Amino acid sequence: MKKNSAKIGHFLAIVEVYKEIRRLGQLDTFLVEPKYGDKGKVEPDIYCEYRKTPFFIEVQKTVYSERQMSDKMARYIALYNDGILKPFPRVLILSEQRYAIDAKYPMKVFQAQTFSGFIGSLNKDQRPIEKGNAGIKVKIG
Repeated sequence: MKKNSAKIGHFLAIVEVYKEIRRLGQLDTFLVEPKYGDKGKVEPDIYCEYRKTPFFIEVQKTVYSERQMSDKMARYIALYNDGILKPFPRVLILSEQRYAIDAKYPMKVFQAQTFSGFIGSLNKDQRPIEKGNAGIKVKIG
């Protein structure tokens, strides 16, 4: 990587997510930008197993267009439909930007500003929005 690469900020953000997850508890696996299939297939920023739960994590420091996010989610759906990963990891998008992810996905998709915020929302009355087979659900209590 070049000294002035635009990817430096992205990799530093991934390091911050790693440190944040380590502070929160049991982290069994942490892979940076693993490849699943040929070029153009799913390339999450992070694959991790946190408390025995698999996650694909997208660390979005730049704002994606609706089309870019739609294309990204289509790749996740294709990987899910391939059936090679069981159980299929939850997809967590970490971003300051809230994306209009309103399609019905066969896998669980969450959004949060930080991993800590995501985990914290699981323990409070205000649960994260979960998108799965039955459309959008808001978990409360």
